[in-house]
Formats: sequence, C-alpha cells, structure tokens
Amino acid sequence: MRIDEHNSFESLSSRYSHCLSALTLKGIGIAGASRLRTYAQRLEQAMLDPRTAVEPELIATATFDLREIDEIIEIVNHLPNQPDQATLDLLRKLSGGTDHPDDEIGAVSREAQYELYIGTVLRQAGLQVKHGEPDLVAEWRGRNFFIEAKRPSSPNRVDDRLRSAIHQIRRLPTPTTGIIALSLDQVLRPLGGLLTVKSLDDISATVVRLIQGFVTNNSRVWRNRLQGQPVSALIMTARIPGYVTQSGHSALGSNLHVELLSSADENGATHDFIEYAFAAYGRAQGETVFKIKGLE
Repeated sequence: MRIDEHNSFESLSSRYSHCLSALTLKGIGIAGASRLRTYAQRLEQAMLDPRTAVEPELIATATFDLREIDEIIEIVNHLPNQPDQATLDLLRKLSGGTDHPDDEIGAVSREAQYELYIGTVLRQAGLQVKHGEPDLVAEWRGRNFFIEAKRPSSPNRVDDRLRSAIHQIRRLPTPTTGIIALSLDQVLRPLGGLLTVKSLDDISATVVRLIQGFVTNNSRVWRNRLQGQPVSALIMTARIPGYVTQSGHSALGSNLHVELLSSADENGATHDFIEYAFAAYGRAQGETVFKIKGLE
C-alpha cells in the first residue's frame, strides 16, 4: 500500500499545535522538555528561517521531526472521544523518549506510538479497537482479532521482538490465533541517516524494494519461528523519512506488506479482516490498491 501526501510547514504546524492542545485537554501532561514540544519548536524555527539553503544536518533533523509530527497528528485526530485507561496510558508514554529514534535507549515511548498508530489505522477503517493486553483487540463482524504490535529498534532486534509477540499471543485463550504487526522503520532505514533519492516518486519505490528484500531474506526465519504457533498473519509496516535531491523536499515513504500464515487462518477469517481493514484505511487516505501475500 502506497500513500502520497503533500503538506506545507504552515499546515503541519497549525495541525500539530491543535493536536498538542487536544492531548492536554484529555489530561495528558506534556513537559516543556518533551520531544513533542521540541518538534513544535523546531518546526516553528524552520518556518522563520530566512535562508534559502540550510545545512544538511538541519535538513536531516527536520525530516525526522516531520515524520514524527505527521504520525502524531494522525494518532490524535483519530482517538476515541473518551479514551479508556489503556489508551491514556499509551498517550502518556508517547510524550517520553528521545527526539531522534536512533538515540532511543529504551523502546517504551515509540512502541507506545506504534501501538497507537496501528489502532489509528484500524479506527480509520471504522473498526472498534481496544488497547491493553494483548496490545490491540479489533472487532469485526462479531469476531475479535488480537494484535501484538512490535517495533524493533534495529535489525538485530527483529527475532527478539517476534519471540516476544509469539509469547504474548500464546497467553491468549485457546484456540485463539493472533496477528503480529511489525514496524520496519529502524530495520530498513540507514542507521543515522535518511533515505536519499533522486525524485519524489523514487522514495515509495525504494521503500517497496527494501521491504521486499527484507521479506525475501527472512521468510525462512518466519517459517522456523512461527511454525506451529497460534499466529495467523504478519503485518509489516514502514514509514521511512527521506530526502529528495532533485527538488530539495523532505519526504516520507510509507508501505505496508502482509504475510498470511494460511495454515493458522481458520476459514480465511484473518485474510478477510486484514483485506477489509487496510483497504478501508487506504481508501480513507486516497489509495485503493491493497494486496495480501499468502505464506504457505
């Protein structure tokens, strides 16, 4: 799934300011030193900067900030009117963490952000979603679908995060199966840097190639790790910031890939649920193409 958007700094700044105010009204305290405040301050500085060209370091910082701002706006805009306690707890964790994801020592803040983001995707599809244990429960056609959302901080943490998700899914009442959502942001992106591409169209194609390469290189690992486990699907997402050399734009390459574990997908229910949920999300974002791959 590919999503393309174009936003000005002024538009993002206004929408982001509104979202921070909305969080405050929901009782979420955001300290002055919070990364959420820092993003707003740097965006304001970028808008006021009179120079026609800026340092590469500033471009990189601003691009990472814009990726976080974009996602936080989407999360806040699709929160329930009265979030339950589990959602409020995630929102409180959201304001922690370091400005740059590569500096993150723990994963609490951005794992909370990823759980909230997956919940946002499902809510935009019109589904009822609850956060907690498991990470998410989505209701569709009278049936609950259980999702564990994991965000590895590096390629070396992928297997660890998969094992953690499997362990949590195995705690569900049998014969329930679960779905694992895996963020590949920190797995596919160059450490410490942006994706650098020539044109705006190249960034989406580059993210697709990176995901496909990851899938090809790791499918055997999944077969070994997930064989016999109560996991019906693996959803992989990537939202990777990049820089377009041709135009000087900062960009965000987004893509979603699903591996369906058909042996654990009783009566095709998981396939139908995922196809509905993410196709509906795509339509809400102006994108209508969605494909699911079955992993035998």
